[in-house]
Amino acid sequence: MKFHVVSTLSFFGRTKAIDAIHASFFHGTADRGGKRPNSQNSQLANAVDRPLQLHKNIFEIADVFSPEFKLVVSAKVRDVFHDLPEVAFAPVHFKTLYEIPFRAGDFSFYKTIGDFFAIERFIDRQVDKPALHEKIGDYFELVAPPVRDFAARYPLITASVDIGELDDLTEILICPQLLNDVPIYSQGKLVMSDAAYRRLSPFINWTYYLHGEGDV
Repeated sequence: MKFHVVSTLSFFGRTKAIDAIHASFFHGTADRGGKRPNSQNSQLANAVDRPLQLHKNIFEIADVFSPEFKLVVSAKVRDVFHDLPEVAFAPVHFKTLYEIPFRAGDFSFYKTIGDFFAIERFIDRQVDKPALHEKIGDYFELVAPPVRDFAARYPLITASVDIGELDDLTEILICPQLLNDVPIYSQGKLVMSDAAYRRLSPFINWTYYLHGEGDV
């Protein structure tokens, strides 16, 4: 049975197209413990609030993005899962919307805004612009429950997958029965069945994500 592992790109040493600032603009953030993660408190220990309270740059907003490693998708993406009822969706709330142009390969914000830390502070200062809420459609969290929720109920084995992250293999817990029952789940990275991946992958901007696959 084929499976897939999808992860956000977090090490930028192997690409000249984007860096952490691009990723911050692309994915946005989500509240933890009622607070917005920022350059001063990015290591907040609180779990991510539900429903997701999002702070997002809407410039060319993607159909798939991952604030705080959660998976947020557009209504268009949700609709392609109509025949895969095991995949669940939850509402999200856009708490802060702003619009700052950025593109892969363009690093001009270092000239117009400042160095890395200045840009982080610039992002932290962004406030909600109500008019922007009319410019985006509906979005949802694609719920990927943690693998620990299933450890006692399934005969999980360890599989190693190369997702192109440094020189290390990614180890995941998996079994065919779990993939059938839960087509997308989380183990830091997203593990998904081939049926789920084929529906999701056309909407992913792979500049910002990594992918590997295997058989079990």
